[in-house]
Amino acid sequence: MSQESQDKKKKFSVNFILDGSFLNTHFLRQQYKFLLLLVLMLIIYIGNRYTLTRKIAEVDALGKELTELRYEVLVHRSHLMQESRQSHIYHLVEEKGLELKSTSQAPYRLKVKRK
Repeated sequence: MSQESQDKKKKFSVNFILDGSFLNTHFLRQQYKFLLLLVLMLIIYIGNRYTLTRKIAEVDALGKELTELRYEVLVHRSHLMQESRQSHIYHLVEEKGLELKSTSQAPYRLKVKRK
C-alpha cells in the first residue's frame, strides 16, 4: 500500500471523527458553503414539517367542531318546526285561556288602486 492510502485510512477512523479533527480537513474548508446551505435547508424542512403537523391538527379540530355545530343546528331547526306547528299553536292558545279562534274563511287579497 502506498503512503497516501494509509493516510486516508487514518483520516477516516472513528477517533478522527470523535476528536473533531475532521473539521480541519481541506475538503470541509472547501465545502463549508454547501454544508451551511444543507443545514439551513434541513432546519427549514423540520420547521415546515412541524407547522404542517400543527395545521393538520387544527383542521381536524375545526372539522369536529363543524360537525357538532351542524348537529346543534338540526336540533334547533326541529325544535322550531315543532313549536310552529298549527296543532301546537292551538294547544298553547287553549292552555293560556285565550279566546282566539281560527277562521273558517279563506284569506283574500285587498286591491289598492294606484293613482
